[in-house]
Amino acid sequence: MKRQIPIHTHYANGQPTHWPEMIAYCLQNELKLSDWDFEGFEKMPFVDMKFYWSELCLKKCHHIVPAGFECDPGNDIEFLAVTPEGEKFPFGPLVKCTNVDQIKITNYLGLQEFSMNERLYGTIMHHGVDRLYEWHNDLEELAINEGLGSIEALARIGFEDEVIIRKLIHWTDKRY
Repeated sequence: MKRQIPIHTHYANGQPTHWPEMIAYCLQNELKLSDWDFEGFEKMPFVDMKFYWSELCLKKCHHIVPAGFECDPGNDIEFLAVTPEGEKFPFGPLVKCTNVDQIKITNYLGLQEFSMNERLYGTIMHHGVDRLYEWHNDLEELAINEGLGSIEALARIGFEDEVIIRKLIHWTDKRY
C-alpha cells in the first residue's frame, strides 16, 4: 500500500522548514537512491538548493514523526511537500517503511520524558528551553536523526503538562 507523508515546506511564521531538502539529502546520500529525478526536485519552487548543499543539510533525517499519519512496515512511502498555499508536490522516490515506533513525550514543569514503545528512553531536565542542564545522550542522537539538529530543538517540542503520542516512521535501518 502506498502512503503519502505530508511534509510542510514552511512553518506557520513563514520561515522554511527545509524538511524536503533534508529528506532528499538522506534519500540521495544515505540510502544511495540515485534512480529518481533529482533535477526535477531541484526545480521545485520551494527547494532551497543553497541550503541543500550547505553543512546545515548534513543533519541525518532517518525518520519522521508526522502528526496523524499511520503506516505499517512494508508500505511504500511517498513524500509530499505541502506549501503554505496548499500546493502539493510529490518528491523523491518511493521508499519502504522499515519500522514504526511509538514515541511518547510527557512534559512536566522542568522535565520531559521520552518513551519509545512504552519504555523510558530518556529525559531532559531544564529551566526553560534555553537552559538545559541534563539529558540522556541517546536523546541527542534522536534529535539529530529526526533532522532537528540539536537537543535544544528537541526540548522545544510540546508544552508543560502535555503528553504527545506519535508514530516514529522509519525508512532506513536506524533503530532505537
